[in-house]
Amino acid sequence: MATPGRIDELLDAAPPAAVAIVDGDRRVDYATLRAAVVSAARYLLTTRLVTTGLAERSLAPGDRGGGLMLPTGLNFVVAYVALARAGLVAVPINPVYSPDEMGYIVSDAGVSALIASARVARLDVPVIDPSLRAATGMPTNRPGQRPNGGS
Repeated sequence: MATPGRIDELLDAAPPAAVAIVDGDRRVDYATLRAAVVSAARYLLTTRLVTTGLAERSLAPGDRGGGLMLPTGLNFVVAYVALARAGLVAVPINPVYSPDEMGYIVSDAGVSALIASARVARLDVPVIDPSLRAATGMPTNRPGQRPNGGS
């Protein structure tokens, strides 16, 4: 068997019923994760994003399309691997950074869109729902938990 070259290729090589992610009391197998990632990747490449000046554009392979400003967990994994699957460059951003630090990273890396829980003040890039629920149909939060791991 060939060694996978990209992180998203690991999903294709793994046994579908094996546990891929444990997030609290939730277990997600590789088949479910793969389906969510494929749907999210398609969503990332086909969704029209409103940018500065209200122009619309879609992300394209090679774009630094994914500023990831999420806590670790299922949302982060799905988004990170979906970006790879779509051929987009992931730019992780620590959600505890100050707005100035976030702004510097977004600007310096040329981030086209931000996958984050809310619009971040002073960051002039489109924000994509971090659950990518519209694309995956997969609930990403445990019962009784606010979106993105809050309590």
